[in-house]
Amino acid sequence: MTLSPDIDIPDGWCQSARRIAREGFRRVLVLGASGRGKSTYCSWLCAALKGRRVAFVDADIGQKDVGPPASVTLAYPQPGQPLADGRPAALYFIGAVNPMGHFLPLVTGTRDLAERAEADVVIIDTTGLVQGPGRALKDQLIDAVRPDLLIALQREDELEPLLQGNRHLPVLRLTVSPEARSRSDSARRRAREERFRVYFAAAESITLDLEETVLRETPLFAGRWESIPGALWAERTAEGLVAVAPPGVVLPRKSRRLNPGFEVDRLCGLGDYRDDTVGLGIVEAIDFERQSVRIRTPAAQAGIRTLRLGELLVRPDGRHQRVPL
Repeated sequence: MTLSPDIDIPDGWCQSARRIAREGFRRVLVLGASGRGKSTYCSWLCAALKGRRVAFVDADIGQKDVGPPASVTLAYPQPGQPLADGRPAALYFIGAVNPMGHFLPLVTGTRDLAERAEADVVIIDTTGLVQGPGRALKDQLIDAVRPDLLIALQREDELEPLLQGNRHLPVLRLTVSPEARSRSDSARRRAREERFRVYFAAAESITLDLEETVLRETPLFAGRWESIPGALWAERTAEGLVAVAPPGVVLPRKSRRLNPGFEVDRLCGLGDYRDDTVGLGIVEAIDFERQSVRIRTPAAQAGIRTLRLGELLVRPDGRHQRVPL
């Protein structure tokens, strides 16, 4: 995000930067509902902490400042460089742009990248989900990340239930900038599309051997092949039969059916031998006979050992839709 030179910086923001520097807070977790200016504050704070190496963990999986959506990213902002121009130093694949149903990987990924950050100050941005289930998510995130300071951007008292439940931690309640505005759903979608376009602009097609590359968290290629008339692929596992077959093919009871083509355009996360995310990809096709998968990705093929399928279908132009497996 590029900050306008005319942006009205509240006095509290300047005081927060001075306090962070003076008291040596290392992990700073920024909280706020959507439209409260969290991204603007994080971008400003990264620039304001002069003389210190700053790491930025972008855990707002639906409205990214750094890197592609559907992932948590770690970056080291350079002086004078907008956050949006930063290259991720590390990623953690979530596979979705809505945190609902994905609390565990979101919390785990944020903690992982915060711990891996090599910096004097680690600034962590979060999603705008803060009430109801969002409060539970933020409580879990606070427990996992163990921040030294909470920054609360709120217009009224929407964060108070969350803050009161974490009042054992230092908290700075900051005024929302007058320029902060809530974006429409369509504007948020267009922003995600642009982030996907930028990330996949230099993607190339590669083929991965599924005997060497492990499909994580899916039932495929984990059992014994079984012949089912009309099925593109079927295998028997300890959890039952899994088949890639059109609706007209009759399967035994308690079978799991995947429709042919379910994988096409599916967003995926690519990991190394430790399953650390090395990049994102878009699946072009799975060759069940050869047991290989063709994907488009900007990541180098060497070193890829794991593949996780997400819940999004993503087109080259960035258009996307949620289609769970």
